[in-house]
Amino acid sequence: MKTIEIGPWFKCNCRCRFCFVPPDVRESNFDTREIQKELVWGRSQGATYLYLGGGEPTLRRDIVPVIRYAKKLGYTEIDLKTNGILLCYPDFTRKCVEAGATIFTIPIWGAEPHEHDFMARTPGSFERSEVGIKNALDAGSQVQIDILVTTLTTPRLADIVRYFCNIGVRKYSFWFLSLFGMEESGEEDFSSYLPRFTDVMPHICEAFHAAEEFGADIYMSRITPCVVPDDLMKYYRTIREFDMVIVAPGNRFRGEESPFEGGPKLPSCDACRLSYNCLGIREDYARVHGTDEFKPIRDL
Repeated sequence: MKTIEIGPWFKCNCRCRFCFVPPDVRESNFDTREIQKELVWGRSQGATYLYLGGGEPTLRRDIVPVIRYAKKLGYTEIDLKTNGILLCYPDFTRKCVEAGATIFTIPIWGAEPHEHDFMARTPGSFERSEVGIKNALDAGSQVQIDILVTTLTTPRLADIVRYFCNIGVRKYSFWFLSLFGMEESGEEDFSSYLPRFTDVMPHICEAFHAAEEFGADIYMSRITPCVVPDDLMKYYRTIREFDMVIVAPGNRFRGEESPFEGGPKLPSCDACRLSYNCLGIREDYARVHGTDEFKPIRDL
């Protein structure tokens, strides 16, 4: 195991429309000692990369001591997965970096501030997150932008990359909207926001070329490799490559077991030369768009 992701609780200062956390789970949490126990366990299994997520980890009063403890244990990369809102306070951001945070992974839900705020269901969240991104960079940390690929963002993916590259961000990941858990949560039907993979690829290509112009690192996930053009395969990654275990209150599982990452394969997938590096077709995606896009890639 190279990576551990710990989500110590599910509380958050956003109310994202596509959040899958059921109301009865939102109050589940680890106390500080339980987090420390999981950090020790992760190191005993060989993990050197730590994600601290949630929920929103920056809301915890113990987050700076937890970061400091993780660094003391020998984690070489400590990645705070945060919406970035509280990073708008420079002193707090600086304390996180001084404690040992090496990177902040911050999501962007929309191509325009009002689209991001709509998805986050939190007015002003884009503006505060943008300030937080700048504060993190000023404090000497890396920032990775997780760009949510939806029907709203698809036409503007390259614009999002250029905008944040001009701020100084040099790491990006693209992940496709998942509808997992939304039906059970009773939220609105978001199926119209889930784009077809093949429709997105020309825009992904443009965005990746924009990133290359700035020398930025970029990858995409939560997608099957058979729909990725050959010239973009170098940007394709599955969570399996992170060699990750995800830990949350009451749960511990391998990253590739997540329903956000994959699902069943078709009978024809056995003949695909990319099958070894494919986690299957997400059930939420197949339910909306079917499986006609997915064709086995055979050796020439």
